[in-house]
Amino acid sequence: MKIENLTINQIIEQKGLKEGSIGILKEWSHEHPKREYDKNNNEIYRESNGYWIKSKYDKNNNKIYCKDSDGYWWKSKYDKNNNVIYYETNDGYWWKSEYDKNSNEIFYYENSNGYWEKKKYDKNNNKIYHKDSNGFWYKKEYDKNNNEIYHKDSNGFWRKREGIKKLEYKDGNYYLNDEKIN
Repeated sequence: MKIENLTINQIIEQKGLKEGSIGILKEWSHEHPKREYDKNNNEIYRESNGYWIKSKYDKNNNKIYCKDSDGYWWKSKYDKNNNVIYYETNDGYWWKSEYDKNSNEIFYYENSNGYWEKKKYDKNNNKIYHKDSNGFWYKKEYDKNNNEIYHKDSNGFWRKREGIKKLEYKDGNYYLNDEKIN
């Protein structure tokens, strides 16, 4: 029985207790799950009221496998920078991804539903291109201060911003190009 999914009223009803009964406090609120840890203090086993969860970790303490007493499981793989590069569940769902050399957000991604994304970054790690399996794409350009100055996408939206040096917030005021704007 999963206690986490029961309301207090359901517990009272199941145990035949009367509302306000002290018995419910003694029987449920002082329950402490059994826990086991590996040498790196990662929780590898937890059990409470017959429900359990087992976990495994890699040498970098990334959780790579988890299974519960209901049969649900997932597993994952990581790259050398500890980015998740593969994830799979017992129901057949999976996704995989690649990262660029700077561990930027997903460089390439696809999943078991057929969805995919590709992304590109400039030398300052600004996302400059995105394309996905739905046909959506966008391109961006940035100035030397990493401010977006150009955006164009597959929906026909575009904008060009010129002359933006920087937008700052200091002393309770906003400044655009060092000029107070509020």
